[in-house]
Order: sequence, then C-alpha cells, then structure tokens
Amino acid sequence: MNYIKFSNLNFSEYKKIFKFAKFLKKNNNLGFLKNKNIIFYFNLPSTRTKLIFEIALKEEKANIINFEKNKSQIIRGENLKDTISVFNNVSDAIVYRGNKHNDIKYISKYYNKPIFNALTKKHHPFQVGSDLFTYILIKKNIFKKKITFVGEKNNIYHSWNEAKKIFKFKFKHININKKFSKNRFENSIKNCDILVTDTWNSMGEKYKSVNKNYQIKKKHLDRKNIKFLHCLPAYVGKEVGKGVIRHKNSIIWDEIKNKKYFIKSLVYFILNKK
Repeated sequence: MNYIKFSNLNFSEYKKIFKFAKFLKKNNNLGFLKNKNIIFYFNLPSTRTKLIFEIALKEEKANIINFEKNKSQIIRGENLKDTISVFNNVSDAIVYRGNKHNDIKYISKYYNKPIFNALTKKHHPFQVGSDLFTYILIKKNIFKKKITFVGEKNNIYHSWNEAKKIFKFKFKHININKKFSKNRFENSIKNCDILVTDTWNSMGEKYKSVNKNYQIKKKHLDRKNIKFLHCLPAYVGKEVGKGVIRHKNSIIWDEIKNKKYFIKSLVYFILNKK
C-alpha cells in the first residue's frame, strides 16, 4: 500500500492513525522500525519535511539512506526502472519528494513496497494530515467546520480538497489567480474556523506579484474560534502580514511538533497493512 495522495486512506484508517499518533506523543521511541531500511529520494529542497521525517523514523530505529539522484548512475543515463529494481531488493520503503506527480506514480508502478509522498506539485498529504491531526487535538472535532484556503490550486489545495470528502468539513477556496474585491475577500474569510494559506511560489517559481487584498493580516486572526495554518516557508509582506505567523491563534508551531507523531503513526500503519 502506498501513501501518495490524501485519499489513499479512508476516515476509519485516519482515525486509527490519529489515535496511535496521540498515543506516541506520550509513549515515544518504541523502536517499531528497527532494521527497516527506508530510502529518502528527494529531488526537491526540503527543510521541515525532511528534517522531521528523518528524526521521526530514526527515533523508531529505522535505517535512513539518503539517495541523491545527481550522485547516482541515473545522471549518466541509467534507466530509472533498473534503479527501482535495486531499491526493491535492499529497502523496505521509499520517502519521495519531487516535482511531477507522474514521477512518483511511475516509481510506485515498479516498486513493490510502500512509497510515501513527501510532496509533489499536485499533492502534499503529510502536511494536511498533520494539520488535521493538530486541529483535532486542540478542538476535538473537524466535522462540519469551515476551512478557507487562500492560494493557488497547488498541492496544499488538492490535499485539503480530498480531505473534505473524507472528514466532512466545509471547504472554501479563494484562488489568488482570480479577481476578488477587498470586500468579497473579507467576507469570504470572516466566519471560517481554520484559515489556511501557502506561499505564492510554493514550488520554487519566481515569486508572483499578487494583489495584496489576498494577504492574511493580524486583524483576520484577532477573534475567537479561529485557527491559522501555513505550510511554510512564509513570506511576511507577501501572503502574510506582520504578526500573523506567531499570532496566538496560529497553530503552525503545534503542527510542526505534531507532524513527527503523525509521520510515525502513518508509516507504522502502512508498513503493517495486510
């Protein structure tokens, strides 16, 4: 079984994963990945995801192998399918991060063990899974809550959009590539329970010049019963204003701490799925 998009799992499975992740917050370092060889195949830069993934799996005694495409025979023309055959014989799972989603689909076609998506251009399931786990820990329930995402139709959007069908919450998208008046924008976010945004160049493109009407400001978070999430990195003065990232209603830093336990639990679940 693979985890390359959020909808690879159903509500019942996420419920089990969240329950075990909560258990792991109080019962850490059980060593349940001992002697597991896990390949990190990262073709894109990563700070938080790679760091937290590596810490999480090493705490559970996994052996991490950082595979670098540019230092392998692939760069000299070796067939990727042959490389995957090597992976099949020496590893127990792959954690992949790359641009094109079709690349991870291609790898999963020939790799006969679990592959985990640490980000592609189309999906970022671990981010949204960690976001949901964090919100549920704080508020207990996500059912029928109102989530508003301000950003492009990017990987964060697609993963939240899949999550809404599984967790039955209300999801609104404010597309920064479409024109919204300031009043319409303000009205669209004023009643949401979770306000989510992302960088306007999430895949490393040249930073876009987008109408500042779409910027999340401190005033948007100055009310009860709202929580704010951002995948990071954040750019103050662009998609967020001053005082947003560390606002009392921002749960970004809680999510970063909780991501470690969500990763551990999901990897354990997938590796032991019959």
